[in-house]
Amino acid sequence: MPFYDAIPEDWLEPGCSATVSVDGMPVAIANVDGSYFAFQSLCPHQGTTLGGRPVVDGHIECSQHSSRYEVTTGRCVQASIPDGFNQNLMTFPTRVIDGVVQVQI
Repeated sequence: MPFYDAIPEDWLEPGCSATVSVDGMPVAIANVDGSYFAFQSLCPHQGTTLGGRPVVDGHIECSQHSSRYEVTTGRCVQASIPDGFNQNLMTFPTRVIDGVVQVQI
């Protein structure tokens, strides 16, 4: 599977995330201490946008029902409140080439 250019490396500060289009697909990218991680842009619980949310201690939290995910692995570390929905995020490999973050989808 090919890698696609997503964002310039200096575009996303540590602790931030954003939703970008990668080959026409919305993908969330997070910067964790200078390393980049890509994952599905919508919470699997009810489709709330995750990109643009802050990344705290390597985790991103859904604004709707407080599901929390580890952005490095996609693992759900806190189930949705109040129904306990617990599903991991789909993640995508990333790399940085010549100052550009690329995502494999």
